Amino acid sequence: MTTDHLRRAPPGASRRPTDRERRPAVSGPHPGYDRYGRLDHYYWRCERCGLEATDAALERRCPRCGGDDA
Repeated sequence: MTTDHLRRAPPGASRRPTDRERRPAVSGPHPGYDRYGRLDHYYWRCERCGLEATDAALERRCPRCGGDDA
């Protein structure tokens, strides 16, 4: 009889990730539209502080809250 399913997980492996660890800090690119409904630009959004920017540098690190995906 094997008991592979009863083996104990190593310490730390059973810890659930927090909400902050689960979601990426920056999402995007999201499409942005002009007042006529035409695609105008793309933007990125920091999910922690809400900063939105058209600069793709936000994808690496948020200058306002310091959040990053790493």
